[in-house]
Amino acid sequence: MNYAEYLARTIYEHLAAGMPVVLASIISQQGSTPRNSGTKMVIGEDLKIYGTIGGGLLESDSIQESARVIAKKKSTFREFELNGTGVRSENMICGGKAAVLLDYIAPTSKNSSFFQSFNDAIAGGSDFYSVTYFGGKNDDLCLAGRSLFLPEGKMIGDSPLPASDVKKLESEMHNISTVEMLTFGDVKVVVDRIRRLKTLYCFGAGHVAVPTAHLASLVGFRVCVLDDRHEFASSSRFPDADRLAIIKDFEHALKVSISIQTPSL
Repeated sequence: MNYAEYLARTIYEHLAAGMPVVLASIISQQGSTPRNSGTKMVIGEDLKIYGTIGGGLLESDSIQESARVIAKKKSTFREFELNGTGVRSENMICGGKAAVLLDYIAPTSKNSSFFQSFNDAIAGGSDFYSVTYFGGKNDDLCLAGRSLFLPEGKMIGDSPLPASDVKKLESEMHNISTVEMLTFGDVKVVVDRIRRLKTLYCFGAGHVAVPTAHLASLVGFRVCVLDDRHEFASSSRFPDADRLAIIKDFEHALKVSISIQTPSL
C-alpha cells in the first residue's frame, strides 16, 4: 500500500471508530533535518504512531505535544532547532530547523466524509491538493475549514476564503512541490500537494522481485507482480503488492500489465 494511502486510511478508520487523531506534518525546513517537508505521520489518542517524521527528539516531542493537542482539541505549530552541539548531547545534531504542524482531527461525520473523499482522490491516481485553513495564533489554532482541489477545477470541502482569494490560491498552488503555508489576511492556509501514484510492474516473482517490490512500496509506488507460477506470485511472498496477476506466459505480459486496473479503496 502506498504511504499516503496508508496514512489516509489510518485516519479514516480511526474517525469511523469514533477516535480522534493528530496528523503531524513537516511543513517547512532549513538546513539538514531527518526528513523533508511534506513528511507525515499519524498519532492516535493512545499515542500510538503510524508512519514516521524522522525519529529522535523531533518525533518524540511531537508525540508528547500531540497528547496536549488531543486534550485541548486544538491544532498547533511546533518549531524545532536541530542544533545539538555534540554526539553526547540530548538534542538532535542535524543542524537545521523544522516546523511541524500538529493537526487535530476530531471524529465527526464531516471529517469522516472529507477523509473518505481524500482516500478516493488518492485511489483515483491523479495529482491533487489538500488544503487546511486555520485562524488564531500558532499555539492556539482554530480550524477554519478543509478542502481538496482536484483536477479540472473541482473542489471538495469548504473554504473560509472569499472567491477572489480562492482564485489566487488556485493560481499559487501549482508552484508548490510538496507543502507550503500561505497567508490570506488572518487565515493561515496549509497547502499539501499529493502526487499521482506510479505503478511498478515486476515481470517475474523470483527472489530479486521480493525485495524490489517491498522497497518500491516503501517509497510510494503501487506494486503489481506478474508470474505464471501461483506459488511464486502469492500474498505471502508479496504482502506489499497492490495486485498479483497470474499469467499464462510472458509472451503477452506487457499487454496484460497495460490492461490491469488497480482496484480502488
